[in-house]
Formats: sequence, structure tokens, C-alpha cells
Amino acid sequence: MIDSSTSPEFVAPDSIDLLTLDLAVIGRQLAAGSELDPVAARTAVLAGVLHALPAISRTSLTNRAAPDRRPTTLAASDDTALSLDTVQYGLGDGPCLTAVAQLISIRSLDLAAEERWPSFARAALTRTPVRSVISCSLADGGHAGTSLNLYVDRPITETDPDHGRIAAVAAACALALTAIEQRHRADHLDKALSNSRQIGMAMGILMSSQHLSADQAFDALRVSSQHSHRKLRDVAEDVLLTGALPEGRLPWHSAGS
Repeated sequence: MIDSSTSPEFVAPDSIDLLTLDLAVIGRQLAAGSELDPVAARTAVLAGVLHALPAISRTSLTNRAAPDRRPTTLAASDDTALSLDTVQYGLGDGPCLTAVAQLISIRSLDLAAEERWPSFARAALTRTPVRSVISCSLADGGHAGTSLNLYVDRPITETDPDHGRIAAVAAACALALTAIEQRHRADHLDKALSNSRQIGMAMGILMSSQHLSADQAFDALRVSSQHSHRKLRDVAEDVLLTGALPEGRLPWHSAGS
């Protein structure tokens, strides 16, 4: 058996290449016919980040839509990363919030010596194995309210992990997030158009069978939806299946009509 690690023909894949392969898989998922799960897709992106940066122990994505909005975690590689994000949100301070607010990349080399966010550092040291943090704003990739958070279970240096490699991974991550958002919006649009078509066809059936105007047909669906505590599209689907409103009469008619 040949030991590929010592074979002269063997070339270890570059970590950026590994990330590219992971993002290619995500791209195929985005192009698939089934509806996208945004959280699962973002989590897959984070798995690619960890493959590309083996020195990183865990990772997450923080998003703050506006300065007056509470930040949220879009995805996390594990519960520890999610917990550290949540600690920062509760304190209103920490490296990920600083990266988002100032649109920068920031390093906390050793949380035991960290003076910028003492409460966060103390919580991280006492509750988790994490000893250093890198948070990268994804503003350059079109996600001004988002940071990629890299948590490491050891102290790091100013140059290790490599700045250039992390910047490349952050850029690839931002590109993947853009693709996920675009696919998610397309899914919502497709669903909205499908619902509109269903409602329109149901209105047409009522207009023909009950001799109603378009406004009256829509009101019939709307009031029936309210009375039955069901979504408008579900009432419309019943009309498409049966040719009549679920109650069998126009909702504004009295019981004795």
C-alpha cells in the first residue's frame, strides 16, 4: 500500500480548494428543485469554513439588521459557538458585535489577557474551552450587518492564523451567503405566485358559479378564511377541489338565507 503522504506525486489539497469544493456542493443544492432550508445551507457553509481553516475550533455567523435591532445567530457549527454569540448579545459587547458595528476584522489573541471585553472574556474562559476569537465583518462581500466568528480553543498570535487565508475564506463565505439569500427570495416569490394563482382560480370559480364580481369573490374567500380561522390559500384550495366555499354558502349570508 502506497503512503500518499510521502509519495512524490501526492499534493495535499489547499484548504481554500477544500472550501471551494464545499461551496460547489452547496451550489448544486441551491440549483436543485427542492425548497432551500437557509439554516441548513448556512451551516453547510460553516462546515466548509472549518475544513478550510483547520486551526479554527468552531464558528458562527452573527447578523444585526440595524443598530437598534437585537443581533441574531444565522448559523453555528456547534452549541459552544452559539453560546458565545448569545453571551455577547446579552452583554451588548464582544468581538462579533464590534466587527459588525465597525465593519472590521478583529482578533482577541488570548482571552485571559483581554481588556476590551472583560465580561465576555470571563464568561468564555469559565464556561467554554475557547481561548481566542477572530470576528470578520462580511461588509466587503455585501453583508454589512454580518460577521463570521472564528473561535479557537487555544491562544493565537497576530499572524497565526494567516490574515490572507482568513480574508479569502470570509470572502467565499459572503459569496455563498449571497447565493443562499437569492435562492431563498426566489423560493418565497415562487410560493407567493403559486398562492396568487390558486386564489385567482378560486375567485374565477366563485365568479362563475355564484355570479359575483371579482371584489365579491375575493371578499367571499377572505371572510370564509376569517370565519374558519384558516389561511386564505387553504380556503382557495378547497374551492378548487369542490367548486364551492367550505361552508357551502357565501359567508355574509345569514343562516336563514
